[in-house]
Amino acid sequence: CLTLEYVVSAAAVARSWGDKMIVWTANNLDIPMVNADESSTFIGMMLNPGYSFNPLAMLVAAASMALLMNGVKESKSVTNFFTITKVLLVAFMAIMGLILMKPQENLTPFIPPQFGW
Repeated sequence: CLTLEYVVSAAAVARSWGDKMIVWTANNLDIPMVNADESSTFIGMMLNPGYSFNPLAMLVAAASMALLMNGVKESKSVTNFFTITKVLLVAFMAIMGLILMKPQENLTPFIPPQFGW
């Protein structure tokens, strides 16, 4: 039962990433996808052929499966890389927020007059 849950959730995540990539490709690279009038390019038809089939989702799932099949050591390295990247990004945002904060403008009055003092 737990394995089935993993399969369904992994398929949903892969489909979501594939759909986001299709939208990004259509918006930023100006590659027309399949429309109602069937005007499209070859790349657009390959990325979004319709019929609820998403080739990019298949690539995301295949890449994840290949990483898992390589072993725990490689998976651990990839997980550590993304974790360190996320922690550094959060630390950067916090430090830059403190550096750019203007206490004279943002913290006075600390309690607005309509809520107390």
